[in-house]
Amino acid sequence: MDQKSSKNICPLIAKTGDVTLCPYNDKCGFSHDVEGFKAQKPEDIEGECPFLDSKEPCPYGLACRFLGTHKSKDKDGVLGGKKKMSDECNGLNKDVQKLLWKNKMKFPKADAKLKALGLLVTMLRFYFST
Repeated sequence: MDQKSSKNICPLIAKTGDVTLCPYNDKCGFSHDVEGFKAQKPEDIEGECPFLDSKEPCPYGLACRFLGTHKSKDKDGVLGGKKKMSDECNGLNKDVQKLLWKNKMKFPKADAKLKALGLLVTMLRFYFST
């Protein structure tokens, strides 16, 4: 069997660092030697990975030139997402929702700015009382 160059690492493994994810296993045309790839990889460059603050993993995986700065690493040093996205955003309590539904919410700062710009439009009170 031909010796596969660790320089040509499987793209899926390079991205994830997990050799078990390749669907081709031994029939893959690329190398699965993670340690060999890391050994021949050029030295990391100074600075931090631009994806450190991202909620997604670094798209470059093992090939990232900032691999040493990945803070949240799995066993192979691949950056996992640091931030967990909130399940809820812009939640309002029921009192605020009711004021908004009934068009009774006061916006004094916005009204003052619109008035200063000459754009404040006043509506008749009976128009909204239904």
